[in-house]
Amino acid sequence: MHRLVERGALASACAILFQLPTVSAGAQAAFSAASAAPSAPPATVPAGWRFEVTPYAWLSGLTGRVGVGSVSTNVDLSARDVLSSLNFAAMATAEGRHGSWVILTDGIYASMGNGAAIAFRGDTGAFSLTQKEVIVQPAAGYTIGNEVLAIDGLVGARYWYIGADLGVDRTRRPTTTERSGSRQWVDATGGARIRWSPADNVHLIAGADGGGGGSRSTWQAYGSFGVDPWEVVTIGLGYRVLSVDYDHADFLFDTRSSGVTLGAIFHL
Repeated sequence: MHRLVERGALASACAILFQLPTVSAGAQAAFSAASAAPSAPPATVPAGWRFEVTPYAWLSGLTGRVGVGSVSTNVDLSARDVLSSLNFAAMATAEGRHGSWVILTDGIYASMGNGAAIAFRGDTGAFSLTQKEVIVQPAAGYTIGNEVLAIDGLVGARYWYIGADLGVDRTRRPTTTERSGSRQWVDATGGARIRWSPADNVHLIAGADGGGGGSRSTWQAYGSFGVDPWEVVTIGLGYRVLSVDYDHADFLFDTRSSGVTLGAIFHL
């Protein structure tokens, strides 16, 4: 009896051993087929344009020289002085991105009256400066980097329209006429901008550009710190300096504007 049981167990073991190669070969074939199957394509970033619109305020002072005709004056106005004499101002930036390419336009309109100026050429005494200013700067460029750290190389132009009136107190000098004039010109510009996001909702930006053409020279430098209170809005605080040296056809505008900026970026 024991011999019959032992023979049966031996026969079963042999059958299992003979089946193992068949099972192993089947598993290997299945593994090979799975390995040969094409992998799923990786997820891609959605194509298309991304847009941002940034209305902002620039609380800037104005220093330098302004002249009309034979009279040139020194100007040294703080941000408070400019704000107190400001009639109207509007400022905004629009930007679009497609892949690594970027286009943008920055626009400024400001009208100021009764700013203090002191003559240094062509006349003496104090003058009141009334000024209208339009600046439009389109630019385009290419981005190197990623969403965390990137550099934008930018080339563009800066269009200027400046209208200035220099008036005096007619009760003291009734024979002196008001000097007024306006000019417009375009400067070519080139520069770079660095964008760094150390956290998902924190953004740092620093940039500069320079150029010339219609003016002798122009340059600007700026930086900002921004946070995202909402997914589609970034609130930013920064500082900006804009300089230009224009002296042509009896019109002088050699000035530097600098001050704090405050804006809100709307991601469309």
